[in-house]
Amino acid sequence: MIILNLMGGVGNQMFQYAFGKALSIKYNLPLALDITIYSSGNSNRSFDLEIFEIKEYRLASIPDTIRSSTNKNICAVTERKFEYDSELMQEIDKFLVSEANPVLIFTGYWQSCQYFKAVSEQIKTEFNLRNNLSGKWLELSKKIAATDAVMINVRRGDYLQKLDYHGVVSEDYLRSAIQYVLSVTPSAMFYVFSDDMPWCRETLTGYQQLCFVDEAYYDLKYQSYFKLMTACKHFIIANSTFAWWSAWLGAVEGALVIYPEKWFAAPVINARDLFPAEWIAM
Repeated sequence: MIILNLMGGVGNQMFQYAFGKALSIKYNLPLALDITIYSSGNSNRSFDLEIFEIKEYRLASIPDTIRSSTNKNICAVTERKFEYDSELMQEIDKFLVSEANPVLIFTGYWQSCQYFKAVSEQIKTEFNLRNNLSGKWLELSKKIAATDAVMINVRRGDYLQKLDYHGVVSEDYLRSAIQYVLSVTPSAMFYVFSDDMPWCRETLTGYQQLCFVDEAYYDLKYQSYFKLMTACKHFIIANSTFAWWSAWLGAVEGALVIYPEKWFAAPVINARDLFPAEWIAM
């Protein structure tokens, strides 16, 4: 069995699930999720994977599993570095080949598409949203589909309290990315999604081909909001896993995906393995 010790918001949960699902498929082991951090109230986030069409997983308590298990082949694995850890994956492979009925418990964020590259298509299918669009979300999705739509995400909110760690994208980054897209696709229509719409309205001025997808489109767990993001043809993302996933799920062949080269403000974190090779750093 593979057990994921889930933590963080929906974008983080998606990376953790994709990592665990890839291992589950590769080694033909059942996948379980420990969501204790949410059910116990020890996180200001909620368990959000239930909004997707994910079917094959179970919920499990790591302490209860350890206490009740007669299996001695239990291995707890903690992420050692942010980038893809090929040595760790080799160690896991050796353990799983040598042990019968193993239980592996994983704690970490596992933010690299290299971890689940082999099962990308299945991950995309499982991350389809359960709810269909309706009302104003459906109407806006039709407008998005009829244009050369470019999703712009601006994550600020809680990041403003963590400027030394996360940082926030600058006006220069956003304007440079917009100009680059216009140089390639002059007919582009930009749709701005953000947790700080007042800043976006005040900052991103001077563009005629720009629409603010404002607070009126926020919905429960941002399901329809996220679906609108993924419906765009091109993507300018902030340093946000939520935005990363909208681009990874929405981008088709030939799509432009622009991301901030400085993903973390903290210089000790290397995010080089987070992005597909065809994405553009700026």
